Amino acid sequence: MIGKFLVFLGLSAVVFSPALKGAYLYWDDTTHIINNPNLVAGNWMEFWVGEYYRLYIPVIYTVWTWLFMITDASWIYHVFNLVLHAANGVMFFALAALAVPAASKRALWLATLAYLL
Repeated sequence: MIGKFLVFLGLSAVVFSPALKGAYLYWDDTTHIINNPNLVAGNWMEFWVGEYYRLYIPVIYTVWTWLFMITDASWIYHVFNLVLHAANGVMFFALAALAVPAASKRALWLATLAYLL
């Protein structure tokens, strides 16, 4: 499983590496990160007792708050998203293997690569 994760992370990093240098997106990131008063202030516990912008996603907001405490640069969120994407690839592989038990390993790898890319 760790081997698959590292392969998926490496492939995702190669393909999506230009995004690592990207800035915050005005239509989304400014609302949920830069202008989020609880996130900027480090009040991550607030996300566990209520919604923000009609979203109740306390785990993501908590991690985003901790990342913001490290740096307010956009690259850290892009790296975090790459790691999540690779982890989703591992889950996709496992679910595809369960859903199609007759599938060969090669077919599972190709399906997962198509999902990742």
